[in-house]
Amino acid sequence: MQGDGTSGLAIFFQLLPLLFIGGILGVIMAVVATKVGKNPVLWFLLSAIPFVNMFFLPIVLWRCVIDLHRKVEALERLIPTTLGQTIDRGEPTFSRE
Repeated sequence: MQGDGTSGLAIFFQLLPLLFIGGILGVIMAVVATKVGKNPVLWFLLSAIPFVNMFFLPIVLWRCVIDLHRKVEALERLIPTTLGQTIDRGEPTFSRE
């Protein structure tokens, strides 16, 4: 491996920035996992490994959006029963005066 000018140490130093960014991303995703109620160690590993996180992060972000949407829908269903009112889901009408 010495003949072509690359060594294990040189490859490590080339991957070091990628590993550093992956570690920061892993810590952020572990915090998000605890907020969502998922396994933070698994989320850290899947988001810290380079090239695995390219597939994992869009799935996780989409899942967080779906969970947030479900929570908003649950709150919308709770509001009319709490206030004793109904919510009109029709299109807004504008009158010409």
